[in-house]
Amino acid sequence: EAAKLTNAETIELMMVVAGAYADLGDLDTAIATLEIPALRSKVDGKWQFRLWLAYADLLEAAGRADEAKKWVTLAAEGGGRGTDGGRDWRVRRRG
Repeated sequence: EAAKLTNAETIELMMVVAGAYADLGDLDTAIATLEIPALRSKVDGKWQFRLWLAYADLLEAAGRADEAKKWVTLAAEGGGRGTDGGRDWRVRRRG
């Protein structure tokens, strides 16, 4: 079944798995789960911006706010194609 997944579906699944690790308190594994080639590849797809923002969320939760901001900025500069481009992430962080 996994071989039949599209790139977008595979990335979504990885984000779910990373979220599960984060929920269990294992932020290092959650972050590592999203450190996949798609994280650093420029491709056209809404899922990539979601991946960058999910990665940023995990980095911030792990106390790595400066690194998180870099990924949010990348998403915002990319325009977010079909997402808010990181604006919602920044608003949530302001509290």
